[in-house]
Amino acid sequence: LFTHNVEAEIFGRHADVASNPVAKRIWRNQFRKMEAFERAAIGKFDTIVAVSERDLEVFREKYGVRQGYVINTGVDLEFFDYCSPGDRPQLVFTGSMDWLANIDGIEFMMDEIWPLLIGEFPDVSLDIVGRDPPKGLVQKVRAKGLNWRFTGFVDDVREYTHGAAVYVIPLRVGGGTRLKVYEAMAMGAPVVSTSLGVEGLPVVPGRHYLAADSASDFAGAVISLLRDRSMRQVLSRDARRFVEDRCSYENVAREFENICLRTIAGRE
Repeated sequence: LFTHNVEAEIFGRHADVASNPVAKRIWRNQFRKMEAFERAAIGKFDTIVAVSERDLEVFREKYGVRQGYVINTGVDLEFFDYCSPGDRPQLVFTGSMDWLANIDGIEFMMDEIWPLLIGEFPDVSLDIVGRDPPKGLVQKVRAKGLNWRFTGFVDDVREYTHGAAVYVIPLRVGGGTRLKVYEAMAMGAPVVSTSLGVEGLPVVPGRHYLAADSASDFAGAVISLLRDRSMRQVLSRDARRFVEDRCSYENVAREFENICLRTIAGRE
């Protein structure tokens, strides 16, 4: 079983950030159901493959997994080619906007982070690249007069990520592969992320990305990158090298092949 998330954990995190008491109770109820389902499903397999050491440890502790492996997230380094970050105060976020975790992150960006950014950079802009943004969210952004653009589905995210000054990941809910982090790093976009946004990835804050969890820290990290071209360039180059060394498709495919062969050998 190849697991992309600790699924129950996502429901629990939605409950943690929900402000409506009814919504909080619903998420808690769904968390308990998903936890029971996940435990039963995982118990049917010989081998569990996780996308991070942190996820695998949760599976071992919560569900008693005995044979498990971690596989790196693969990135097409030829497709997601490198481009130096731009100098205009342009930010970008990529992710499906019909996913509740992404909606929550963008609302956090809008309500708490953005007012701090425009105080320093009144002309800062944000591209939100992802399918099916909720109409209510789009209307709220327009009513506030924010310099944001919702693209909807696009064939190629490189058009929006290449040359961006900062790639933002303001996630407070979620789990799984965090593929967007590695893709952004491969394309040379300096990343500012919450701890959750890079959870489980072996990336180093201050070297491969800037870490920030509170609204003020997040805004401060973005502002520091917008002000310092040299910092953007160094972060961009170091992040690309990291992805090249660890996340090529060839290396990841070999890892997965070996896991499959070990599982087959164990059954025989």
